[in-house]
Amino acid sequence: MKEGSRALQGNLELQLQCEVGGFDFFSLALDESCDVRDTAQLLVFFRGITDFKITEELEAMRSKKGTTTGSDLLTLVNACIDTLGLKWDRLVGVTMDGCLNLTRKNI
Repeated sequence: MKEGSRALQGNLELQLQCEVGGFDFFSLALDESCDVRDTAQLLVFFRGITDFKITEELEAMRSKKGTTTGSDLLTLVNACIDTLGLKWDRLVGVTMDGCLNLTRKNI
């Protein structure tokens, strides 16, 4: 069962990577929270647009152990963007949940 779910996950990721390559623009929504074991979780959603087609997906849910500074979270977001092959110059907006690690001026 695990091998089948891994194959399915790989197929979905491949389809997503093919689709995002054609995005004219994209935006991100970031949400940081803690799970029941007090482990920080970062959820990264994206919305991409090509011509008149809009795609919205949960790109990643990453657990972060140790520090959760803005720099740490940016590293996770950057890894997500690199995994999909998105280009930073196509990013038009970022929205967050108001978490201090994501919004503080001096992190």
